[in-house]
Amino acid sequence: MQKLLWNITLHTKTLDGILDFHYRFESVHTFQDANGRLGQLILFKECLCTFIIKDNLKLYYYCRLPKWPQAKDRLRDIYLTAQDRFKKSLDYFRINTEGKTMKEKISDLKKFNWRLWISLCALALIPAVYQTIKTFLISANEHPDAFDIIGQMEWFDLINETLQAFLIIPLYSVLNKIIKNDKDKYAEGVFKTGVISFALYVLFSIGVLIYGSVLISAMNPGEINIAATSNYLRLETVAFTIGIILSFVNVVFVVVGKDKNSISF
Repeated sequence: MQKLLWNITLHTKTLDGILDFHYRFESVHTFQDANGRLGQLILFKECLCTFIIKDNLKLYYYCRLPKWPQAKDRLRDIYLTAQDRFKKSLDYFRINTEGKTMKEKISDLKKFNWRLWISLCALALIPAVYQTIKTFLISANEHPDAFDIIGQMEWFDLINETLQAFLIIPLYSVLNKIIKNDKDKYAEGVFKTGVISFALYVLFSIGVLIYGSVLISAMNPGEINIAATSNYLRLETVAFTIGIILSFVNVVFVVVGKDKNSISF
C-alpha cells in the first residue's frame, strides 16, 4: 500500500491514472470490509468532476473492475457514464463545479446578504447565551436544589426547542409562498399563522403550568424539591411564551426582506 500511494504521487493525475490506482487499491483489499466504498470515496475526492457509482451501475462496475488491465475502455465507460449522471444532478441543483476567479468570489461576497446572515446567527446565538446566563445565575445562588433545577430544565428545554422548531421553521416556507403568490394577502397570512402558532404554544404552556409538578415527580420521584423546580418551570414557560413571539416577528421581517429590523428587534 505504501508503494501504491508513493507511486500515485509521482504521476500526473489523469482519469486513467486515477482508475489504475483504484484498480490496484481494490486488488490490495486492505480492509476486511468497505474497501469498495473507501475506494470510491478516494475517486470522488481525486477526480476533476466527481461521480458516484449508483446501484444501477454496480453490477457492470463489479464485472469490469477486475478486467481493467485487459479492457480499460469498459471500466472507463462506466465511470464516464456515472460522471455524466452526477453532473446532471449538480446542474439540477445549480451547483457549480468549475473554479471561480478571485474577482468572481469577491463579487459573490458583495452580493451575499450579510444582514440576513447576522440576524439568523444572532437568533440562533441568543438562546445559547440565555442558557449560559441562566445556568450561571442558578448555580451562583448556592441553593441546595440549584443543580436539581438545572437538571430538570434540560428535558423541558429539549421539548420546548423541538416545539418551537416545529412551529417557527415551517413559517419561512409558508409566508414566503404567500408573499410570492399574493402580496396583498401577506398581512392576513401573517395574522393567521401568528395566531395559530401562538395558540398552539399557549396550549403547551398551559399544560406545563397545570401538570408541571406531575411531570417533575415522574422524572425523579422523591429526589428533588418539586415545589422549587415547579416554580422555576412556570417562570421559564412564561419567558419562552414571550420568546416565541419574538421568533415569529423575526420570521416576518426576514421574509419581507427587512432583516435589518430583525437585528434591532
